[in-house]
Amino acid sequence: MGYPVLADWIRFKRISEDKYLIIDLLNDETIETDAATVRFASQLDGKRSPYEIGRQMQGIDVGLLLDELETERVIRDKRFLFKHFLYLLVTVWRPRVTTGLRLFAFFVNGVLLVSWLPLLLFSVYYAVNNLYDLSSDYIVLGTVVGLAVGIAMHELGHMFACLAYGGRVFEVGVMLQFLLPGAYVLLNSSAVKKRMRRIQISAAGVEMNFVLTAVFLLLTVSFADLSGFFLGAAIQNAFLGFINLTFINGFDGMAIMSELLGTDELIDKAKSVIKNKRKRNRLLNDGVSGQATVAVCYALKVIQVALPLIFVLNIAGVITCFI
Repeated sequence: MGYPVLADWIRFKRISEDKYLIIDLLNDETIETDAATVRFASQLDGKRSPYEIGRQMQGIDVGLLLDELETERVIRDKRFLFKHFLYLLVTVWRPRVTTGLRLFAFFVNGVLLVSWLPLLLFSVYYAVNNLYDLSSDYIVLGTVVGLAVGIAMHELGHMFACLAYGGRVFEVGVMLQFLLPGAYVLLNSSAVKKRMRRIQISAAGVEMNFVLTAVFLLLTVSFADLSGFFLGAAIQNAFLGFINLTFINGFDGMAIMSELLGTDELIDKAKSVIKNKRKRNRLLNDGVSGQATVAVCYALKVIQVALPLIFVLNIAGVITCFI
């Protein structure tokens, strides 16, 4: 049986004899609490029952305190970041952030930043001019492997970029969302002050997918017998790169656009323009810039509906290859 643990992103700061601040490094929030709560939470290591710990401390209602700490995300399950019927996040790696890891991340991110576009353009040009004998063998296997590798490396791209610029990374894991597999990285880039660096953190996953697309394309040309395998992997990574550039909540394109425009409520603003006739007409009468704003709002709405459907159909196409 697993017991709760203190979350990796929680720190405590003493402010008086019996008062502490709970510092949430993930969301940059603080909560004031008492010394007894801090002593209790600090002993939650996933190995001992919290009720056993609570018996050693007088005046604590363990059940109520656990509910409060869980609501504030101070504690968590040791293995699962989140569990729900159709939504599951499983922790795979909690990186120990050392100077060596940051230096490695700085190197990888630098190479990624300067190489993804020229490498992608060169690989497409080289493949178009040298791919004469294409085999369809193993293309399904290549599609599945390319999807798995692309999803994992996408999240590592975000992680390396965040560490390279001095941000915080807490864990990397895999997830299952509405029966669709994926991966995630839990990070906080608020310490990165330069906007362009924060944008690159959001874009690093897409850059990683385009680098993988280029590598798999070059391998497609180099190994004729396995060309189907590598082509399937290249197509999947190109798809992951482009789909993540779209303006869907939770995707990198939305994060990049939000940073560029300086707002985290891009979709909400687009919805308000579409729903509010007076606001929409005022923009339409405001010349080309206002008309362009309305057009972008409608485009965002269409993209939010259409692209998730395309993504699901793509996954379904892979699954049907095995049926």
